[in-house]
Amino acid sequence: MKKTFSPVIRLFFTIAIFVSSFAAAPLSPSAVPVRADTQQILDDLGGVPCFEWSYFTCVTIEVPLNHFDPSDTRTIPVVFAVLPASVERKGMFVTATGGPGTSGVLLADFYSSGFDPSIFESFDVVFFDQRGMALSGGLTCPVAATEYYQADARGITRKQEQALKKAAKTFAEDCASELGNTKLLPYLGTRQAVEDLEVFRQIIGDEKFWLYGESYGTQFAQFYAAAHSEHLAGLILDATVDLTFSGTEYYTQQAQAFNDTLVATLSACNDDPACAEQMNGDAIAVYDALAATLSKSPISFRFPLANGNYQKRTFTLSDLEVVASGQLYGESDRMMFLRALAAYASNGEIVTLARLLYPNLGVDPQTLEIIPDDSWSDAIYYGVECQDYGYPGATRDERAENYLDAVDPFETSIPRLASIIYGDLPCAYWPHASSDLTRPDYLVAEGVPTLVLG
Repeated sequence: MKKTFSPVIRLFFTIAIFVSSFAAAPLSPSAVPVRADTQQILDDLGGVPCFEWSYFTCVTIEVPLNHFDPSDTRTIPVVFAVLPASVERKGMFVTATGGPGTSGVLLADFYSSGFDPSIFESFDVVFFDQRGMALSGGLTCPVAATEYYQADARGITRKQEQALKKAAKTFAEDCASELGNTKLLPYLGTRQAVEDLEVFRQIIGDEKFWLYGESYGTQFAQFYAAAHSEHLAGLILDATVDLTFSGTEYYTQQAQAFNDTLVATLSACNDDPACAEQMNGDAIAVYDALAATLSKSPISFRFPLANGNYQKRTFTLSDLEVVASGQLYGESDRMMFLRALAAYASNGEIVTLARLLYPNLGVDPQTLEIIPDDSWSDAIYYGVECQDYGYPGATRDERAENYLDAVDPFETSIPRLASIIYGDLPCAYWPHASSDLTRPDYLVAEGVPTLVLG
């Protein structure tokens, strides 16, 4: 899913305690490399302000395109954002953001605004744009993605399954075409990306550092820990991805979790007298009735334009699921979703739900034109995802059929937002998708203090 933000302030209250227990303990003198001042290193690397309004300094590091083929001399640039420690430096604190497909550099100032001040005093705070993302490649395909997310995502009947396959195939082909340059696609997997961070660590000169990952960032962090645990002072995993799951197992669990969160949100409305009054009945029943109506046919409505006119538009079941799933990530977003649903329950008004739909799709509400989003890339999402998870099948269509067969039992057993189970279906058609079906064992990182947040 596109949004991946977690409760930053809660996290860093916990980190402040954790850091005081472990990170403050100095390394033995023999383990500490001779290093220059961080700012001097950044200056030597040609560091510049990441953005006019940013506190972070950005440096571009040339890294091997393929870390696992010494004969391949090609390189690519990867950008890291660094805010040096302000008082007494104790090391480096690196954040791997969610996705895959978020810009850590663009989110750096926002995310770090929730950090405890002691973090800034004692640690170089580091974010990065993963290879191919934003400043590290700029791979994106918003036109193909917006079209894909509006497609019917049901797979109950054979006709619907065929439509799902066609939509996934079209998206994979159109996204690759929109990219123009696809030379990076075989090298976007997390196994390659963590080696970029290892190159950066070596350049900075720290023997060990702290690594925090959220959502997909926990996948990144676990890959790094499996390869280089000796260089971790500590590991923090927030909303941890279980890497032992296959892709279809992961998505069925995610779909169930979204259903459960939606039910909890609607139930909270039922328990609130003001919300329940506005909803004109049981909120779960209201949502289910709207979904049932949309499953038969879209709802036509008149959308108000800035010039005072109206434009006839339609709202589909896929639109409802885009809104519902997209609004579940934060308390204020859930509140807005409940208000929009209550507007429909009160007078059949669908405009408020549509107003939430368009930003979730990344389009201008007035013109329906694509709004560029530098902080997110669906191309990177699938570029990484389809390298990290392999799916069985000798041909693309066979992989798609096997995927549909694997998730088929869950289409009807998950009451709401079951369409999320098809999240990785484009991997069946994605260029350079992995064919490796093996999954990692549970992470064992001996000697690395680890905090897991659920």
